Amino acid sequence: MRRRATPPALLAAVAACLSGAPAFAGPALDALTPVADIAVVFKNSALDPDDKSLRAILKGAKKATRPTCYWIARGPSGNEAKAIRAALGDAGIAPERVIVEAVAAPASIRIYCEAPPGITIAFAPGESTLSDAARDDLELAALVILDAPKKKNYVIEGDAGPSETADARRLSLERAIVARAWLVSRGVPAARLTFHSAESGNAAVTIKLK
Repeated sequence: MRRRATPPALLAAVAACLSGAPAFAGPALDALTPVADIAVVFKNSALDPDDKSLRAILKGAKKATRPTCYWIARGPSGNEAKAIRAALGDAGIAPERVIVEAVAAPASIRIYCEAPPGITIAFAPGESTLSDAARDDLELAALVILDAPKKKNYVIEGDAGPSETADARRLSLERAIVARAWLVSRGVPAARLTFHSAESGNAAVTIKLK
């Protein structure tokens, strides 16, 4: 997503749109890194329960809050934007992290972070297969990567936990390869993904900007 300058009057307009909701507690958006702009589908004036992109964002919402992320719920009417904010709240995003913005554009969720985010995918001890929760996290990662400018590449760091020292390097690489293969299956170009083993001592894979 291309970086856009934030209009000086944005926070004042947002305050009016929030209609008594907790005030946005984040810094000026132009001081943050734009991470993704995900389209949201409405059906009969309500959020479409079959919208896979929205489901992935909501499932990964708590994880995407790290290191520190803020959200803009956007829609062509205040009601649509507020419906998105309510869905984010149900997913565990604190209201003070969310801006509601009525815009003459299709509904979407924009995510801004204080630093490029890393998404961590956990594995069971000694395993390199993906759990359902890991697939949810990878779905979110795929959405963010596909929405990012094509010039941005990502590194997948495979790792092993303290109890997995017997064959830590092999297991770390297997986890990184499995995560990369899943992202490629979701449409992420393989050329944008590199991988290696790390030594942070976690039974996990971390995906972050290269």
